[in-house]
Amino acid sequence: MGAGEAALREASVTGEGRFCILTVWPKSMGFLYDERLRSLEIVPRCLAIRHFSAEDELSRLAGDTSVMARMARHEHDIIDALGTACEELIARHRPDSIVLGCTCMSPIADALAKRCLVPVIDGAVSGLRLLASGNHIGSPVSARTMAKRASLIPDMVSAWIGTAHSPAPVATPDCPVCITDVE
Repeated sequence: MGAGEAALREASVTGEGRFCILTVWPKSMGFLYDERLRSLEIVPRCLAIRHFSAEDELSRLAGDTSVMARMARHEHDIIDALGTACEELIARHRPDSIVLGCTCMSPIADALAKRCLVPVIDGAVSGLRLLASGNHIGSPVSARTMAKRASLIPDMVSAWIGTAHSPAPVATPDCPVCITDVE
């Protein structure tokens, strides 16, 4: 299961399970969301999908001016614009949560969550939380080991996106960074 599916599953059990998706990708990428919602049989729970970017955003993906690069740099104007989009979704649709439509939005998830009156679900965190829960199929990592690492999920996401939201974990007999035990 991927991060997006984990986020949608989390959203479908938050409150009454009604949510909106905010994605930085243009409308032409909507098929990705439609397919996941249909396959999970949760189409009625999704009140709206807000595609933030214009179609030409796809041609700027590798560039310094792309929405991904701007989010990674924590540019205030992109955070403000996406925050406003969240607020508009909440005012119009009254969802129980907002699902961020791509893990590339993880660098600004906390900033968006601070502006919202409903939970903001970050797929990167949801995916790691699912892994830590042990509710996944075929994982070679034991539930005991993952339970010990559940508190590190925010730190793992922070390291992955290149920011430091909290102090480094305290050293333990097993590796403080890795998900597996060093015994």
